[in-house]
Amino acid sequence: MSALLLSFLSVFLLCIATATLSVAFWLLSAARRQKADTSLAGDQVRLAIACGQLAHELQKERGLSTAHAGRSGNDGDKTLDDQRAVVSAVSTAFLAAAARSLDRTTALAAPLERCRDALETLPVLRQKVDGKAIAPPDVVEAYSAVVGQLLDLVRQIVRRTARGKVPTLGLAYINLITGKEYAGQERAVINGALSRQVLTDADRSRMRGLSQSQTLYLGSFRDLADEEIAAKLHAAAASPAFREVEALRQTLSRADAATALPSPADWFKAATARIDAFKQLEDETAQRLLAASNRRQGSAARSFRLSGALSSAAALCLTVMTAVFVLHGS
Repeated sequence: MSALLLSFLSVFLLCIATATLSVAFWLLSAARRQKADTSLAGDQVRLAIACGQLAHELQKERGLSTAHAGRSGNDGDKTLDDQRAVVSAVSTAFLAAAARSLDRTTALAAPLERCRDALETLPVLRQKVDGKAIAPPDVVEAYSAVVGQLLDLVRQIVRRTARGKVPTLGLAYINLITGKEYAGQERAVINGALSRQVLTDADRSRMRGLSQSQTLYLGSFRDLADEEIAAKLHAAAASPAFREVEALRQTLSRADAATALPSPADWFKAATARIDAFKQLEDETAQRLLAASNRRQGSAARSFRLSGALSSAAALCLTVMTAVFVLHGS
């Protein structure tokens, strides 16, 4: 082989090795970004789950607080006190998860700040409830404003992190937590009315609106969820808790001045059992979102390792070609 041809081949191979190295490092950089993005998405999905848990416990506190505000007398309520302690513990866990999220990105800084501001209104609200200085409808409105900020954060996280086949699951999750919130509002509104043992036309109108909203959002959830979860919702709808809530609804819708209204405790127990069934579906759907996020994170890690191996091979190839070229030139 002539010296000229050997020089040409050496230069050609050197160019190929250089180009391969450039592409390999570009792939490595892209894989590194993908790995970081998917890791962040996983953290945010876990934040959404913590946020959903806090919203659930606040929904329960809302129902108990509404009944307490509507009852006469200034006696204490141990059940309400215990629920506030649960909310406090879950809130601490949520705020810790929020702080970890902010350490990695400020993308959710604004909605997280709104959540913190909303949670800071709880001490004053609780004082008003304890002192019977707030009417039951206003209790529902005040707690719903706090829960609304938390659910808005969940919606934003799901929309940011849902990719591939996950958007449908994410949209199903959003519809479920929205329908569950309307169920929680219904529990609180009726609990407040029954604690007063007075059911007004405004109460009945609100009940109908909340029931219709649940039907709308839970129907959308059923249509978007996979067959397994949709079947579980169907099974839950046939459970005693769901039938009892529907029977109580019918009683309340037909009640007149002479009708003996159900006790707040009976209504709260039945409504809570129904909402807890929704919570089980919420947890399962959230875990599926987290599993999908973890799969993406694993795929990104494999791509990162493959890109690293390709970069190393390209670097080795370039080194060998350079050595050959230098030795030939000498």
